[in-house]
Amino acid sequence: MQHLFLDISESNTPNLSKVFEKISSEQISRIQKKALDRKYPNDIIREIEKTLEVLALDFRLSTKVFERKYLILFNPILKPKLSISEQVEKLKRKGVRFIEMDETSAKDFLTNNTFYYKLTAYRKNFEKKDEKYKDLDFAYLVDLSVIDMHISNEALKICSCIEHALKTQLLRDFDLSPEDGYKIINEFTLHDTGLEQYPMQPERAEQLQNKSIWQIAEDITLGELFKLCDFFYKKHTRRSTNYRKIRSLSSCIIKLRNSVSHNSCLINNLNVGQLKRPTREVVDYLYLNCFDKKIKKIHIQDLLTNRFIHNFIGSLLALTYISNSRKIKYHRYKDLLLLSKRVQRNKSYYVENKTINLTFMMIIKTVIHFYKISK
Repeated sequence: MQHLFLDISESNTPNLSKVFEKISSEQISRIQKKALDRKYPNDIIREIEKTLEVLALDFRLSTKVFERKYLILFNPILKPKLSISEQVEKLKRKGVRFIEMDETSAKDFLTNNTFYYKLTAYRKNFEKKDEKYKDLDFAYLVDLSVIDMHISNEALKICSCIEHALKTQLLRDFDLSPEDGYKIINEFTLHDTGLEQYPMQPERAEQLQNKSIWQIAEDITLGELFKLCDFFYKKHTRRSTNYRKIRSLSSCIIKLRNSVSHNSCLINNLNVGQLKRPTREVVDYLYLNCFDKKIKKIHIQDLLTNRFIHNFIGSLLALTYISNSRKIKYHRYKDLLLLSKRVQRNKSYYVENKTINLTFMMIIKTVIHFYKISK
């Protein structure tokens, strides 16, 4: 047995040695830290060395890609299956405390309520020092996971309301147009299969052909619905005013809907810098309507470079634009306002966490604004 530090030398691994000469010491350090405190059989190490030697022959790979492929090879042995007790021990080694929730309760939660990989995803919201998390208790991860569940439920309702309102508007505007219900779908599918970016698959186009617009309204995906709206309102621009308001927000709605439909975590990473350029309409709306002018526009823009914040608030704005039902909007925003009380229940957990505090502040202020204008 030996530590998983490959014997990289010109004589033993000539191709690998050349690659390691090209990559930075920081990359080598990251790679080797993955192997600290673990021992593996020599035969496993030798097999991986052989694979890496072959991989290293392809000098077209960038050093970043090589690093990723290197670590993928080690993942099965770097991340072995752990028992619930071993999961708790691993968290302790990473600096997670068990004060607000003791180890027995933590094991019970991991056994009956969620799984390790999903719960620990929320650790990205906390800073590290010397490879250990600062001020992170297991209870904080549990609290964020529960808040995430509630936000996900409300986000799904919001996206469903937007989708319903969009279908209602499209079919209403179609009824007022001279279009034939079957012909327009055939034209749409032929047009869409010819699009260079994200075209409709031929099999899917065939499924929709020879059906009417009112038949497919309940069967098409949200992405297909936006494509159909694009096609229809390009032909009938006079009726496209409301649709144009939310067209720039379509990506926010689709991505949020996809996340909640697949039960993905929403608030597991609230750090900024995930988007290069947030939607201008969302930035402008928040700056003009939701915040004191002491808060500079560039600060709002910076917060909106987080994917979840951007998509969630963009969807709230889209609901305001597209839905004609004041009652629907009122109830959606009222439920979010009630949820904000749950968000703040354990605010003492995050007193020192600037990332989480700013996120919750921004969302709550935005929800309060939308609630007020919907009354």
